Amino acid sequence: RSHFRKGWSMVRLGVPYIMATAVNMSVAMGISLFITNWGSLSDVGLYGMGYNLVITYAGVVFTAVDADYFPRLSSVNADVGRMNQTINRQIKVCVLLMSPFLVLFMICMPLAIRVLYSSSFLPMTGMAVCASMHMFFKSMTLPVAYISLAKGDAVMYLCMEAAYDIFMAVCVIVGFVYGGILGTGIALALAGVFDWWMIYAVYGRRYGFKPDKAARPFTAAQFLCVAAALFLGMQSEVWLKVAAGGCVLGASVWLSASAIRKEITLFSELKRRIGGRFGKRRRLSK
Repeated sequence: RSHFRKGWSMVRLGVPYIMATAVNMSVAMGISLFITNWGSLSDVGLYGMGYNLVITYAGVVFTAVDADYFPRLSSVNADVGRMNQTINRQIKVCVLLMSPFLVLFMICMPLAIRVLYSSSFLPMTGMAVCASMHMFFKSMTLPVAYISLAKGDAVMYLCMEAAYDIFMAVCVIVGFVYGGILGTGIALALAGVFDWWMIYAVYGRRYGFKPDKAARPFTAAQFLCVAAALFLGMQSEVWLKVAAGGCVLGASVWLSASAIRKEITLFSELKRRIGGRFGKRRRLSK
């Protein structure tokens, strides 16, 4: 009984988290069953591979970045000011890392499909390109979504995940009925927008989260780059993708590099030290 009492807080936090995972898996199975009955097994394969290509593979970036984020957020969850500062910094890091990757990913989607799968999966190109927009909004949503877990409010986490899964399932079903495989990609993008709006609205009222206004120009500029890449990714002319896509990728990389240069003093410190050493050697040689 003593062990159970000591571990009850962890169990109370973990059960809703497991239930949220179960809801997510149930929704995924339901979507697959619907596509099978409404369409065909090949449609299920295209949707599943496109979902894995965009949501799962691209999500590896978030896994790497968020490894040390949750402990930092948990340590400041009682101070609203420091919590907002930590979250907004993480949002900026996720956006500046994910945006150039998404731009390159969208433009080179047919090549990525051939390398990772085979040319028989090329019909899912449009779906994967549209669904990539979901990951841009997730880069702004995921750092905020950790607030409920950091505060031990697992029931709220379960409710938010369930609401998103249900909305996403409805969007994907409607998208497939009216737009086929391409419609499912558009639906995933809309689900990402809904998740971003819902989490910002609910967590803003419940936990006092406020996005950083100073980061809005940077985020808006990166959004325009990703939107331009989405347009180019839907084009069939290779020369247009290479020419215009290179410019868009260059702009996205420049924006991210400029943001990193402002936030991190590594470059200026290296420049100062290297310049100091060369200056010292010149003085000694004289």
